[in-house]
Amino acid sequence: MFGGKELQYPVDWHFRIITENAAHPEVVRQIRQVLADFNIQNPLNIGNESAAAKYVSYQVTVNLASRKFMEDISAAFSAIPGVKMVL
Repeated sequence: MFGGKELQYPVDWHFRIITENAAHPEVVRQIRQVLADFNIQNPLNIGNESAAAKYVSYQVTVNLASRKFMEDISAAFSAIPGVKMVL
Protein backbone atom coordinates (compact mmCIF):
# COMPACT_ATOMS: atom_id res chain seq x y z
CA MET A 1 0.00 0.00 0.00
CA PHE A 2 1.19 3.46 -0.86
CA GLY A 3 -0.45 6.41 0.84
CA GLY A 4 -3.35 4.17 1.85
CA LYS A 5 -3.85 2.95 -1.72
CA GLU A 6 -2.96 -0.34 -3.32
CA LEU A 7 -1.04 -0.41 -6.57
CA GLN A 8 -3.18 -1.22 -9.57
CA TYR A 9 -1.35 -3.39 -12.10
CA PRO A 10 -0.12 -2.91 -14.71
CA VAL A 11 1.75 0.15 -13.48
CA ASP A 12 4.83 2.08 -14.61
CA TRP A 13 7.39 1.92 -11.79
CA HIS A 14 10.50 4.07 -11.59
CA PHE A 15 13.29 1.99 -10.10
CA ARG A 16 16.29 3.70 -8.56
CA ILE A 17 19.27 1.40 -8.11
CA ILE A 18 22.00 2.68 -5.82
CA THR A 19 25.43 1.13 -6.36
CA GLU A 20 28.98 1.45 -5.20
CA ASN A 21 30.77 3.69 -7.67
CA ALA A 22 33.80 1.39 -7.61
CA ALA A 23 31.65 -1.40 -9.11
CA HIS A 24 31.02 0.60 -12.30
CA PRO A 25 31.06 -0.49 -15.22
CA GLU A 26 30.51 -4.16 -14.28
CA VAL A 27 27.44 -3.31 -12.23
CA VAL A 28 25.96 -1.44 -15.21
CA ARG A 29 26.53 -4.46 -17.43
CA GLN A 30 24.78 -6.70 -14.90
CA ILE A 31 21.83 -4.30 -14.47
CA ARG A 32 21.42 -4.23 -18.24
CA GLN A 33 21.55 -8.03 -18.27
CA VAL A 34 18.74 -8.20 -15.71
CA LEU A 35 16.69 -5.83 -17.86
CA ALA A 36 17.33 -8.04 -20.90
CA ASP A 37 16.47 -11.19 -18.90
CA PHE A 38 13.11 -9.61 -18.03
CA ASN A 39 12.63 -8.49 -21.65
CA ILE A 40 12.75 -4.79 -20.74
CA GLN A 41 14.09 -2.45 -23.40
CA ASN A 42 13.71 0.86 -21.55
CA PRO A 43 16.92 2.86 -21.19
CA LEU A 44 19.00 2.76 -18.03
CA ASN A 45 19.76 6.33 -17.00
CA ILE A 46 22.51 7.48 -14.70
CA GLY A 47 21.23 9.40 -11.71
CA ASN A 48 23.13 11.17 -8.98
CA GLU A 49 26.53 10.57 -7.47
CA SER A 50 27.04 10.93 -3.72
CA ALA A 51 29.01 13.90 -2.45
CA ALA A 52 32.07 11.75 -1.75
CA ALA A 53 31.59 9.87 -5.06
CA LYS A 54 31.27 6.56 -3.21
CA TYR A 55 27.80 5.78 -4.59
CA VAL A 56 26.01 6.37 -7.85
CA SER A 57 22.37 5.81 -8.73
CA TYR A 58 20.77 4.52 -11.91
CA GLN A 59 17.14 4.87 -12.93
CA VAL A 60 14.88 2.83 -15.18
CA THR A 61 11.13 2.85 -15.71
CA VAL A 62 9.51 -0.57 -15.95
CA ASN A 63 5.91 -1.48 -16.70
CA LEU A 64 5.02 -3.97 -13.98
CA ALA A 65 2.35 -6.51 -14.87
CA SER A 66 2.03 -7.90 -11.33
CA ARG A 67 3.36 -7.73 -7.80
CA LYS A 68 5.30 -10.97 -8.40
CA PHE A 69 7.04 -9.39 -11.40
CA MET A 70 7.96 -6.40 -9.23
CA GLU A 71 9.35 -8.65 -6.50
CA ASP A 72 11.27 -10.81 -8.98
CA ILE A 73 12.98 -7.94 -10.77
CA SER A 74 13.74 -6.16 -7.47
CA ALA A 75 15.36 -9.34 -6.16
CA ALA A 76 17.40 -9.70 -9.37
CA PHE A 77 18.69 -6.12 -9.06
CA SER A 78 19.45 -6.60 -5.36
CA ALA A 79 21.46 -9.78 -6.05
CA ILE A 80 23.99 -7.91 -8.21
CA PRO A 81 27.33 -7.43 -6.41
CA GLY A 82 27.86 -3.72 -5.78
CA VAL A 83 24.15 -2.88 -5.56
CA LYS A 84 23.45 -1.34 -2.19
CA MET A 85 19.75 -0.49 -2.47
CA VAL A 86 16.82 -0.82 -4.86
CA LEU A 87 14.05 1.73 -4.48
